[in-house]
Amino acid sequence: MKSLISILTTVCVLGCASQQRVAATRPCCEARLGKVTATGSSARSRSEVDPAAAWGTDSGKDLTLAELRGQPCVITFFFAHCAFKCPLMVENLRQVQASLPKASAKQVRFVLITLDPVSDTPETLRAFRAEHRLSSENWFLLRGSPSMVRSMADQLGYGFHSNSQGGFDHDSLITVLGAQGDTLFRTASLTGGTDRVATCLRTAILTTKSESAIDSNLVQNPTPR
Repeated sequence: MKSLISILTTVCVLGCASQQRVAATRPCCEARLGKVTATGSSARSRSEVDPAAAWGTDSGKDLTLAELRGQPCVITFFFAHCAFKCPLMVENLRQVQASLPKASAKQVRFVLITLDPVSDTPETLRAFRAEHRLSSENWFLLRGSPSMVRSMADQLGYGFHSNSQGGFDHDSLITVLGAQGDTLFRTASLTGGTDRVATCLRTAILTTKSESAIDSNLVQNPTPR
């Protein structure tokens, strides 16, 4: 799958070598990616995700993916009237946030993208936020056009399609991105993987701090020519 660096930034990819090794030892997770796919999706050409495209939010203000750059992100998809997978994934992410030190947790951006932008209006998303007690400080509930959602899902390797019950059959994929948009870790498990997500986030936060310190030092002490 194409690196998500093309989505959020054009700068160099940061590393998370220890977590990449963990992910590499879990082929079961990779085997689940894209398990739920739309008919003919494997043959469909994937459109690029525009980092400057405006996504709606439950606050009524638009947000671009480029604005999410600078801090580690955890991204998954959901729809508000989902009765099983989505509430469980959100609760797993709340546990991940709770496992982090408070100062570190505030540096992580949790991004939930609705699969149902028609039904999930800003009002519906606000009710979902309140029901699941999601902080407005670092939890982002996004809605875009169906084509924007599909492009983003394809870019992340997330499979979904509508079903006859008016909902969606979808993956349970959670993706961790570094501060510059690089993919650090992915898990498709509903009952496990949160410890590894939290571990990777701790590493990503430290990496971000180190990169920021280096950048600051270079600004204050430029290399003589």
